[in-house]
Amino acid sequence: VNSRLKYIVVCIYMVLMSVQIIGLEGETVSLVKVAAMMMAPFLIVLMKLKINDYRPILLTGLYLSMMVICCLVGGQGISWPRIGYRAMFVMMFLCVYYIVYNGDINLQFVSKLLKILLIAYCVTYAVQHVLYLCGITETHLFNYYFQPNKYGIFKANGLSLEASHSGRIMPILY
Repeated sequence: VNSRLKYIVVCIYMVLMSVQIIGLEGETVSLVKVAAMMMAPFLIVLMKLKINDYRPILLTGLYLSMMVICCLVGGQGISWPRIGYRAMFVMMFLCVYYIVYNGDINLQFVSKLLKILLIAYCVTYAVQHVLYLCGITETHLFNYYFQPNKYGIFKANGLSLEASHSGRIMPILY
């Protein structure tokens, strides 16, 4: 399989899972992300990825099993949509993991992509703060909508849906 396809897959998955463009994906579960994650098992087969290490598969299977057990023990019932979403995410993670693990892409490419995502977040934050100071409360072009916290303090969402998501995404990118 063309190594260019593997670069494209890694790039799309890394960018797609690091940002949520509100104008494109909306403010709820992103159907774009769901569709992309659903394609992961087919991409694993299409790209004929070598699965030399079964530990990630075993660990992700254990993770999903523990989620089901915790739901059963918790008495709330199993939330199949949440578990299904996480299962799709795990398949996407395994697809990217095996592309990188097999050495099919250059790690400098991944490093450069992460730097670009971090810079994009920083630039977006700066623009959102300037818009806030100018009194502009919403613009989809810069993924910005005014959402104060419970104390009325402005919180920029960056390239994610909300500020708390950015607070988790940016350290992982770093």
